[in-house]
Amino acid sequence: MFERNERTDIAGWTCRGIAIVGMLAIALVLGVLAGCSGATVVKESVDKYSWEELSAIATEISEATSDEEGVEIATAYHLLDTSGKCDGKTIGVTLSDGTVAHVTLAGVRADDLADGGKAGLTFVFMDAPCAHAMGEDASNEGGWEKSAMRTWLNDEFAGMLPSDLKGVIKAASKKTNSSAYTTPGAVSTTSDKLWLLSYAEVAGTPSPNSLIGGSGIPAETYGMEGAQYQLFNEKGVSAGEENDVLSRLFVGQDGNGLVMSGEACPWWLRSLSMTWASGYAACDADGDPFNAWMTDHDIGVVPGFCL
Repeated sequence: MFERNERTDIAGWTCRGIAIVGMLAIALVLGVLAGCSGATVVKESVDKYSWEELSAIATEISEATSDEEGVEIATAYHLLDTSGKCDGKTIGVTLSDGTVAHVTLAGVRADDLADGGKAGLTFVFMDAPCAHAMGEDASNEGGWEKSAMRTWLNDEFAGMLPSDLKGVIKAASKKTNSSAYTTPGAVSTTSDKLWLLSYAEVAGTPSPNSLIGGSGIPAETYGMEGAQYQLFNEKGVSAGEENDVLSRLFVGQDGNGLVMSGEACPWWLRSLSMTWASGYAACDADGDPFNAWMTDHDIGVVPGFCL
């Protein structure tokens, strides 16, 4: 039997033990809550999130251990539909000149970041918010890397974006052929926060060993410029065929004889022309990606960007 004093000591230790366990439990709960305090609340669709919230989700997707896990995360946050496909919902973006354009999610873990790793989310504009030439003269020498368009897009156009979006865009590593009529082509890598889509990112990789439109440009040259984005793949985009998902309305303030406000317009790709040596590839107003325009023409600008 325990003496009274012994029982009192045991009771005291028991009470203290319970108190300690209780405090540890509270600390654990507080720690969990603290860890969750920065978590993004799940919303019903991509357009319901702020750019800051989408940036946080993109980081989570970027840190996933696989592309499959990244898709699962995007689906759980309702950025994709329940089957993991792009649902086409858009987010409005108001430029500093008052132009309102819309962007949509085009891919999950689809691009490489310039500083390493995968970009969580890639968005593309679904309108043409501006018209601009690829260069001042009819020459595509140096390709996308040396183009006036690239400088303008990452300087003047970037400055027109709302600050909440501009502050979370991450530079992507983009590959582009800079010398069209060579085999397999002189591909350069650039670091861009804003960029034009390549022919392959829109229409997919051309058939191996073929020439594009009789231009003398080998298919593998275009194939080096990236893979087709999920959005366009799911919508069945292919070369030489019109597709509604590639039709772009001009919504900008600087229309001209080639682009008219509220009307579908041709828009630039960053790939070199498949038809002549002084132009760049383009989608036409009807959504056919197999097109080209002379470098010094002001046609639609449809950028992409990553979070």
